[in-house]
Amino acid sequence: MQSAMGIGGPYWTMHDNVTRSRSVTLWGVLKGGKLGLLLWLTLCPTAFAGDGNLPMPAWTQVRLEASQGFAKARTAVTLRPAPDAPLIEGGKGRPIEPNGGSVMLAKAEIRAKLPFQRKHWIGWVWFDGTSGAAAQRVRLKLGKDPSRKSYRFGRDGIHRVVAKPRDANESKLEADAWTDVRHVYFPYPSTRPGCDDVIDPLLLLVVAGDLGSGADSHKTVCVFNKKTLYRADLKAEGTEELQVRYDLKTGGRQVSKEGLVPATKVRVSTKLVDPQAPNRDDFEFLGLEGEISIWVDRATGLPLAVDGELPDVGPGRFKLTAANLP
Repeated sequence: MQSAMGIGGPYWTMHDNVTRSRSVTLWGVLKGGKLGLLLWLTLCPTAFAGDGNLPMPAWTQVRLEASQGFAKARTAVTLRPAPDAPLIEGGKGRPIEPNGGSVMLAKAEIRAKLPFQRKHWIGWVWFDGTSGAAAQRVRLKLGKDPSRKSYRFGRDGIHRVVAKPRDANESKLEADAWTDVRHVYFPYPSTRPGCDDVIDPLLLLVVAGDLGSGADSHKTVCVFNKKTLYRADLKAEGTEELQVRYDLKTGGRQVSKEGLVPATKVRVSTKLVDPQAPNRDDFEFLGLEGEISIWVDRATGLPLAVDGELPDVGPGRFKLTAANLP
């Protein structure tokens, strides 16, 4: 099993100046038990084209599963405070530094069995718990052709470091030991109204939860996908009864929830900030592509279902199977 993360010695070091200054490797922090092996993939002042405020959800973990014919996928998303967030030092684009407030860590793990491929990746995102703005993302791809992609969010763009094993022997080692390392810089468009700060796609789950609980009906956010900056419009489109079945842990006990629940449909529409962007990529959210819809429990803010396109399969729906509430 490959180690979860780590940027590694000569390439970048991690700098933690939230509580004190020190240089560490990210894997060293994880291995030391600071963060644990949980998930995917942020920090800075304001991320929204609107009010720059993102209420954190009540849930701390959700698990969702999708099944369509022979295709199956499951994902787990965890949110928790990360006051000792390790940040990558160096890189282009005026790297974003913590600006005080509550730093959060979002972790996501996805496993998918599709007709022509299997996917298994883990992502970590450090973000500002008030605004949702991203500071850092690390994504580890496991299995065939493993890789680790580290993204340092900056004021002017994203500095990405891709690490891969150089040969079969290296593929058996932890990611810190991989020596095929490449740096790429993705500058933001010079003109990008409302996109002074950027969030990670994973945080769309949180934005949708805020809208779905009735706090607002529309928000616009700027999101960096894999290579390109997008503007995402999220709109609450009414409430319907949704059939659910999931396990809920709350107050120290577990209960099974089953039946019809009033759910708000939040539609996510994305478009390139710069239509002429040289590094175009298809927008992806939790492994889904195309038009995305997130169904939110109006009472709890839980994501009950997520609709989109499963690659090489067609329309698919992730359904909530388990959730943790205080």
